[in-house]
Parts: sequence; structure tokens; C-alpha cells
Amino acid sequence: MTTSYISYGYVDRFTGEPFDSASSLGGPVTPEGVDFGFALESEYPTSRPRFYGVTSGRTDLPGITGILTSDQYEAARESEMQAREKLRVAASHQSIEFEKTRRIENGFSFMGKRIQSRTEDRENIAGAKSAAQDAKSLGAEPGDFGWQILLHNDGAEVFAWITLDNSLLPLDADQMIEMGYAAMLHKQRLIFKAKSLKDRVVAGEIINASDDELWD
Repeated sequence: MTTSYISYGYVDRFTGEPFDSASSLGGPVTPEGVDFGFALESEYPTSRPRFYGVTSGRTDLPGITGILTSDQYEAARESEMQAREKLRVAASHQSIEFEKTRRIENGFSFMGKRIQSRTEDRENIAGAKSAAQDAKSLGAEPGDFGWQILLHNDGAEVFAWITLDNSLLPLDADQMIEMGYAAMLHKQRLIFKAKSLKDRVVAGEIINASDDELWD
């Protein structure tokens, strides 16, 4: 018997006609005499899965949607494998992006305290760092926690940052500038770590983006 390469879909168990989940009477089954090769899993989820396989029987049965040459069959398989790989990479990159953002916003350590680093926190830090640099240009000295008064009469007598544990961390202008750079480096490190992880995924590595060791 001649073996034919085919594309096909499910047929109804009772009627033998192409399966339609909305109207079919029985469950989905493979057409008679067909041996499964591979499915177009890259199209999942779908109500009408598509398959490729071989048969030594008739090729004009319901459910059989195409007859292929060996080269066409292998080309379809290769195309499907490439599509699956693109989906794997995209899903992994999405997980890495989620973890990167979560970790950026999860805070960083500074002077023995945990500093919040959500988007609004980073904006506040950047603004305070800029103000501290202005105060330095106006003569703020190390150890002077009242540097904000150099900028405005209503400035705090003791400039302090509210940390994650809701305590106050007094900062002179130099320390505030240092904290601004610490926030920048915290984000920068995670951005480049995420790029490295994405490169590893593209190279074929399977990674668990939530693994803390990957981000150290």
C-alpha cells in the first residue's frame, strides 16, 4: 500500500463527518486509518485543531483536508516547530518582563533600610536628588540635615526619607544624592539582568523567571 502524507481534522465519532463542537452528536476522533504525526499546537487554544499525519488508506474521507508530498509534510513540521519556539520565547520574555518590573518596584537597600521603588517612588527620589544637588551648589555641607532650607524657607529642618518599615531616615544632601544613584543602579542592574535572561531564552535555555538565583 502507498503511504500518503496528509493534513486532517477531527471527525464526529457517530457520523464520521468533520467535527464541530457546536453541532456534532459525538466526540471528536481521528479519521479512520490515519496515524497521527503532529498537531499545530501553535494555534492552541482553538475549537478546530489541525493535524498532520500519514495514512495507507483512502485519502478522500471526511476530515482529511489535504494530501502532501514528503517535502511539504516536513516543511509543515519545521514551520510548526519554529512557531512553537517563537511562542515559547515570547512567553518566557513576558515572564522575565513581569519579574523585572516586580523586582524593580520591590525596593532596594540603602543605609541599612529598605527604600520603596515603585514608579512614583523613583520619581520622588529623582526630584529629591535634584534638589539635593541644588542645595550642594548653595553650600550644603556633609552632616547638614537642614539643607532643604537653603532652597526654601519652608524646607524641613531635618530632611528625612520614609522607608518601607515606615521609619524616618535622615539624609544630608550628599546622602540624598547617593540614594538617587542607588535607585538608578538598582533599576539599571535589573534591566541588564533581564536582557541577559532573554538572550539565554533565545539561545534555547528553559528558565524559571521567578527563580531568585537568576537575578543575583
